[in-house]
Amino acid sequence: MKKTYLFYDEYDVVSKRWFDKMNNIEKKKSELCMSCLECCKWMIFTVPYSVNTLKAFYANQYYLARGCRVVDVGHSRYVQVLVPSICPQLNEDFGCMIYENRPEACRLYDGRKDPFLKNICKWSELEEG
Repeated sequence: MKKTYLFYDEYDVVSKRWFDKMNNIEKKKSELCMSCLECCKWMIFTVPYSVNTLKAFYANQYYLARGCRVVDVGHSRYVQVLVPSICPQLNEDFGCMIYENRPEACRLYDGRKDPFLKNICKWSELEEG
């Protein structure tokens, strides 16, 4: 019987350490996120690569004048079209006004995996291992 309690005691200690580590990582992610907010300033569309599409995009000064860009995602089949679009929940002085209750899409988004943001996203500073 004593071994069983010992096992649960050890399990509780390991669990607590793991949860503490995860909470610290989430806290650090939040701090980094609120110091960057770059993913909240763009709408990014991945589209099939086509010479005609790119010619049409660059020929249309309307898009270029508004800050739209095309970014190669590292292979020839797709490109990303970036459209400047600041989230309506983003406040210049306070950051995301709904950060604690933000939509699931915002919670799950990981800029480190986005070809455009991977070198900008501050989450790359984390050591989750």
